[in-house]
Amino acid sequence: MAQEMVQRRRWHWSEWIMLGFYAVWVIGSITTCFMFDKGSMSTLRPWEYASLLFTLFMLPLLFWRPGYVHMLGFPLTVLLTVGGFQHYLYFNKLEMIDLLSYPLIIVGFLSNRLNIWWTVPCFLVIHPSISIWLMDQPGLLAILQIFTSYGVSFVMGLGIQRILTSHLRMKQLYGENVKQYDLIRQQNKALEQYARQVENLTLLEERNRLARELHDTVGHTFTSVIMGMDAVSYLIELDPNKAKAKLEVLREVTRNGLDEVRKSIHQIAPLEDNAPLTQQISRLANEFAVHTGTSVRVDTSGEEGEFPQQLKLTIIRCLQEALTNAKRHGQAASVLIEINYLHEQISLKVKDDGLGSDKIHTGFGLNGMKERLAAWRGNLQIHSHKGLGTTVTCTIPYSRAGIKSQGGTIDERDSVTSG
Repeated sequence: MAQEMVQRRRWHWSEWIMLGFYAVWVIGSITTCFMFDKGSMSTLRPWEYASLLFTLFMLPLLFWRPGYVHMLGFPLTVLLTVGGFQHYLYFNKLEMIDLLSYPLIIVGFLSNRLNIWWTVPCFLVIHPSISIWLMDQPGLLAILQIFTSYGVSFVMGLGIQRILTSHLRMKQLYGENVKQYDLIRQQNKALEQYARQVENLTLLEERNRLARELHDTVGHTFTSVIMGMDAVSYLIELDPNKAKAKLEVLREVTRNGLDEVRKSIHQIAPLEDNAPLTQQISRLANEFAVHTGTSVRVDTSGEEGEFPQQLKLTIIRCLQEALTNAKRHGQAASVLIEINYLHEQISLKVKDDGLGSDKIHTGFGLNGMKERLAAWRGNLQIHSHKGLGTTVTCTIPYSRAGIKSQGGTIDERDSVTSG
């Protein structure tokens, strides 16, 4: 409450105008008193009388001055000084001198919920009533004039305060709106930059995805075709009919590979993507064995469920890359594929008997596998030793609660051999 009573703030231009009018009012009031109050001046020298009046008008300014406003001190001082001298004038039958009207405008201007409860009855009821009581048989016109003058002055000051308060609120609201507008513009610029960055990252990610798709499909197909053609080069003299049949198979493989490339370009899922994952793995292993002359065995354990198409595609692409590397880099003669459907994860293990290496060089294919698995919070592990082959393990966490059982436990061992 004390902080609301005392305000330390810069004055508005309207308050400076009110102070200027107050100074003019003081000068006019002192001049009027010199002209009409001859009785009081008989005991005081002119300069003493002027000093008294000046002091009476200046004391309230101790509580209403630039940078400092006391909401209680100013009206109380006006009531005791100017108001008291006004009663003195009425007591000496000088009803024509009005010293309180303009100070009452300032009192109304400074009124708020903390002081209006006593300023209204004191200035608009008690003070005019005492003034009328001090008059010598006042007429009805004089009574109405006093109450009207005091009431109009107070209401005028209160109106000025309301207008100024509304103006300051509108100005503050305008300033806040300008700040909000600037903030919104800055945020829009940031969002536009972010949108451009997201667009660039999306394009880059899509390019990388398509590059991985093409690498996996083209690389796997070409590896199968190259190995098959090597076999055809030996058979073409020994058994032309068998070589011709082999070429027909390779031609079909090439066509299927071309279809895979087209589907990758058009962002379409691979052929028969609605088939169970185990069936797709078996089919892929069988085709790889037939076309590359590699012995491939598939061991499946656990209960397969309904997986998202993208998850199945991830596992198929990882298997393609692992088989391609086993034949191209490891020159493997046999490969073991283990797919395990566990309660909390899916595990794919590809083990070959190829050359192996003590140091694994991660190229585009292995990086693509890592990125694919990372999208599912999966993990890639590679164990290889020179002369002992390579084992590639891909694990993807997947809750069994999200898998719908297809009935029965799968524990089959398929052995596909082609030489």
